[in-house]
Amino acid sequence: SQKNHVISYKVTWISQASANQRAGRAGRTSAGHCYRLYSSALYDRSFEKFDQAQILKAPLGNAILDMKALGVTRIASFPFVTPPDPIAIKSSLKLLANLGCLQKS
Repeated sequence: SQKNHVISYKVTWISQASANQRAGRAGRTSAGHCYRLYSSALYDRSFEKFDQAQILKAPLGNAILDMKALGVTRIASFPFVTPPDPIAIKSSLKLLANLGCLQKS
């Protein structure tokens, strides 16, 4: 979290698109079945149509370090296809600097 600087992932339902893709893989190379461990009502009520972009779900620290290794110097102004929250970028840069992974500027 941004408050305590602990990196964590939130466990959530997959999207309807991901569920359908996984069901499509059953029986691809030989006979198979897809058993869903949730009701169709839960699927309709709780599953988003599509997944959120990974950059919005995952901690930014590794992505920022990879970008820096590739020579990207201005992370905050990088033209992301789906830009992360500017506060999350700033917080991640500060955390990485405090950990000694980046030069403080």
